[in-house]
Amino acid sequence: MFKLFNSRSLIGLAVVGQFDLLRYLFGQIWVLMDEKKGRRKLSEMNLNKVGTVGLLLKGKQVGFLPEIGPHLEMLRRQGFSLSRVVIESTLRQANE
Repeated sequence: MFKLFNSRSLIGLAVVGQFDLLRYLFGQIWVLMDEKKGRRKLSEMNLNKVGTVGLLLKGKQVGFLPEIGPHLEMLRRQGFSLSRVVIESTLRQANE
């Protein structure tokens, strides 16, 4: 089951030191996060994280998306910070 929380509620739980409440209530928790600093903090807190690229890759892997290359290029053109290494690695994982 997938639960989505806004950042304000995550920040609130972090402030009071109660991230474990999420695991207790909902089981495994995944946080959607693209920002590098935020992803680093989630790693420190032992929370699973996935960003836009990871969601696109998963969509391809489960057959929802026929390809992700054009989507990655569109994100890059729209100003998303995607390095050539990230794009190439993702495309390899997607068999594109």
